[in-house]
Amino acid sequence: MESPPRSETGRICVAPVSASDRLLDQETGNQRGYESYSFTVRIDRGEWIAVPSDAPRWIDEVELGSMHLMTIRDGERQIESFRFAFASRGGPTLCLSCKAWYQTWLLEPPLNRPWCRCPE
Repeated sequence: MESPPRSETGRICVAPVSASDRLLDQETGNQRGYESYSFTVRIDRGEWIAVPSDAPRWIDEVELGSMHLMTIRDGERQIESFRFAFASRGGPTLCLSCKAWYQTWLLEPPLNRPWCRCPE
């Protein structure tokens, strides 16, 4: 018996949110944003995945041809959610990163961004 065809998958490199990011937020007076700086992300109804604080990490095997829901939490508090498709974001490999001070999350191609270099 033949196995069903394997769907094509993409992957997301999750950039770290470091102690220096937290310090930048404090130094700029951003007091109404994040509280714990213990971030987790989830795609669709999958497992919660910890955002690293030291080195980037992969989220592998995310179906390419579907629309997905990315949810981000700070501790137990949901801080952001958005829908995405790999095709509309720029390709099968994306980078999820947080910008300190502005406290925004970006999902975009990694290009030459040094903070988003996951190990191959």
